[in-house]
Amino acid sequence: MKVVGPIRDVSPTADATTRTYRVRIALPGAPAAMAFGATVTGRIVIPGAPLIALPAAAITSEAGHPAVFVVDPARQELMRKPVEVARYGSAQVMVASGLADGDHVVTAGVSKLRPGQKVAFGSVEEGAAR
Repeated sequence: MKVVGPIRDVSPTADATTRTYRVRIALPGAPAAMAFGATVTGRIVIPGAPLIALPAAAITSEAGHPAVFVVDPARQELMRKPVEVARYGSAQVMVASGLADGDHVVTAGVSKLRPGQKVAFGSVEEGAAR
């Protein structure tokens, strides 16, 4: 059974025990199995632009703005690319723009890297086999 409905209310605070938020949804035309008090499983679709999650350690800066190092596989060199960060977290950042499909982002040790630096490009498994 599937019913689509709008959000009626979202609790502003999380439950102290479960750390979950109560969300109330209006279910117009719901079948009897979804009567008041019934437990149902829900899914929410939030429209918006796609974001790319990266480890927070991948972020460096260029002229005071956030950037990441990407590998140019053809030249086997590092390039610093400016990015727009939508959200910062303690463990990860959500990048809104600045990266292209297929970009290979360096995710650790960026404080020691420089643009134009030559790198060995490959997977972790390939690097471990050398």
